[in-house]
Amino acid sequence: MKESAINIKKVTKKFGNVTAVDNVDLKIPKGIFLTLLGSSGSGKTTILMMIAGFHEPSSGEILLEGELITPIPPYKRNIGMVFQNYALWPHMTVYKNIAFPLKMHKVPKRDIANRVKHVLGLVQLTGFEKRLPRELSGGQQQRVALARALVFNPKVLLMDEPLGALDKKLREHMQIELRRIQQNLSITVVYVTHDQEEALTMSDSIVVVNEGKIEQIGTPRELYERPKTKFVADFIGESNIIEGIITSESKDQLKISLNDSIEFTFPKPKNLKIKKKCLLALRPEKINLLSPLQKSDREVISVNGIVSEKVYVGNTTKYIVTIGRNLHLKVQLQNRSDQDDYNIGDRAGLEWFKEDFVFLSD
Repeated sequence: MKESAINIKKVTKKFGNVTAVDNVDLKIPKGIFLTLLGSSGSGKTTILMMIAGFHEPSSGEILLEGELITPIPPYKRNIGMVFQNYALWPHMTVYKNIAFPLKMHKVPKRDIANRVKHVLGLVQLTGFEKRLPRELSGGQQQRVALARALVFNPKVLLMDEPLGALDKKLREHMQIELRRIQQNLSITVVYVTHDQEEALTMSDSIVVVNEGKIEQIGTPRELYERPKTKFVADFIGESNIIEGIITSESKDQLKISLNDSIEFTFPKPKNLKIKKKCLLALRPEKINLLSPLQKSDREVISVNGIVSEKVYVGNTTKYIVTIGRNLHLKVQLQNRSDQDDYNIGDRAGLEWFKEDFVFLSD
């Protein structure tokens, strides 16, 4: 385990009678890109603002590299901050915007010039020193804001939905650039977003925040492939959330029935309280569509159904297949030349590995 850059200990934040953050514990190792992911009002930005010092915790402690920073004002925490709206001075050139925090810290002019030159190279804006913010594109303005946050060598860089105002292609390009810069500098980044795809693309670790609490922490692959709760399975990507009935149980196996038409045995999950009813998640892309009754040599779950919905989305086609009376499964297939096409009303076989089922806690 790496040394912690930030250690949040039992932190709660209340605004009047509203609890925005509820008894959160979180250790953020040095040098990683960590994303706080959640919907609007989940508490993720409040956590970021408490790290920055703009909000004071109602209770609990926040430590930066082992030092208690809760009583320290924001400008003394040596933390960089990048906002969604860039917050650039419109009357200042790119050079002056970046140099501003160094002047406030009374850094010598020669050192200021060297540092500004360095970060401009880092964000690939060399030669833009004399331009005003209005003469820059949105992506270039974001790079200036990033350079200004990095110029005084902060211990941690905080970013609050910094790409939200950019169009899709530029946003995707900036995701790659931010990741490159973070890895180049080995700086600790705490990044806030509600965009699941953005979090999966950029992060070493993701903290899913829901109603002021941490729902799950893990790598992008862990959260996508093995969500622990219904919220995480439903919030990150698409999932089929299916209710099953446990019909029998042995020491290490469960027999589960779905919709009276699918029955299978499953290894008993560890550290999960077993009830008669259970919830399972199954990703749409884990399911294959086949000709009806087509057999497979693989050890899979196989069932027939009727295609009830179909949506073409370019690189994939999304289907909903109805099994029996009321089990509707989302299926997502890559559009390849060798992939069969199915239309609404067609009978189709479905198959998937039973290991692709994930047990969820309530």
